[in-house]
Amino acid sequence: MKNILIISKSDKHGKCLALYGFIKDIWKPYNVHIICQAGTITENLSQLGNIFLHEVAEEHIVKELTNLLSSAKFDLALLNYSEDCLEMQRLFSILSNVIYTIAVKLNKLGVARRILLPICGGNNVTQLLWFVHRLADYLSLPVHLLHIRTIPGKTDSEQLFNDIIAKSSGLCSKEELVASSIIDGIQSKIMDNDIVIVGAPSYWQLTAQFRYSIPYNIFRTKYDAIMLVAPRPSEIRLRDVLWHKLISLNMTAGNKKSAISQMVQLLVKSNQITGEQYANVLNRLLEREKKCTTAVGEETAFPQVTIPGMTGVVCCLGVFPQGVIFGGTPEKVKFIFLILSSQNDYGEYLVVLSKIARNMINVHQRKKLLKASSSWEILDIMQTPQK
Repeated sequence: MKNILIISKSDKHGKCLALYGFIKDIWKPYNVHIICQAGTITENLSQLGNIFLHEVAEEHIVKELTNLLSSAKFDLALLNYSEDCLEMQRLFSILSNVIYTIAVKLNKLGVARRILLPICGGNNVTQLLWFVHRLADYLSLPVHLLHIRTIPGKTDSEQLFNDIIAKSSGLCSKEELVASSIIDGIQSKIMDNDIVIVGAPSYWQLTAQFRYSIPYNIFRTKYDAIMLVAPRPSEIRLRDVLWHKLISLNMTAGNKKSAISQMVQLLVKSNQITGEQYANVLNRLLEREKKCTTAVGEETAFPQVTIPGMTGVVCCLGVFPQGVIFGGTPEKVKFIFLILSSQNDYGEYLVVLSKIARNMINVHQRKKLLKASSSWEILDIMQTPQK
């Protein structure tokens, strides 16, 4: 590893630089670029190596980061956690495209007694287990692997995969539990002087809603926490954008407006949009339907709009066994995939759309989906490659 990037809005107590001391000793970077608010770095930086200090006004930090990433290649970024969700979203969106990123909130690094690693599925923790392993060795701390299920008796394949990877990396202390939510499960097991390490929210979810995410809720506790962000994968999987909580079975609706309204409510319930956004999103979707129906045949409809200011792609699925009249096709719609995206993510929207379409053009696949008894089963069926 040669080049490190540190984004430190306010680091008078050296929290981000304290973790950098570990990075420096393990990976021996050649150059260190620090983007910071003017006047906030008070330490002597000469011991850190080749330092390039970019002191800018607070409102120019994001712009300076964008310019620096366009002119140089970095191997790792460190940043201090901020309670400003919009700021975290902007930084997360920029960095997750190109570079491994570690966000930290460290108050008691010197007295830490254990690393708590929840395995909740996802790409970020899996790709950055090398960091967890080396941090544990460097601090001489045990790692406690916490495998959380929100449905009794049901283990997600992503959790199993991460579990196998973690154990093969030597992180063997393990505990399994069932909790009403991932956050509740983590908080029930946090101990004093723990460092909690969690993965960032999915890239293709509405990461602007960072305040509803697992990392945000953990960062708000009194405990030290680290968020791991792996670069965005080049290939999108349906499981990345269509989570089990975004799938609702056995829905009923008397008309198209009611069906779409219920789908938007599903996004609110799953914290993908706020309650304040509900009316605007619903109105935009209904206006789109007035211009041209989104029913495409094969018992399927794809209501879709772009939302100004959002990032990523979010998708939810409603299964209506009795069907809903959408117009445009003689058959009723039984599968409604509601997709929101930004104008900048239109290419990713098309990738998601094509993966769904491959499933829906297959009549045998649709029959399987109608017979599915859980959202987990829906995901398993749709993940099966279709010819």
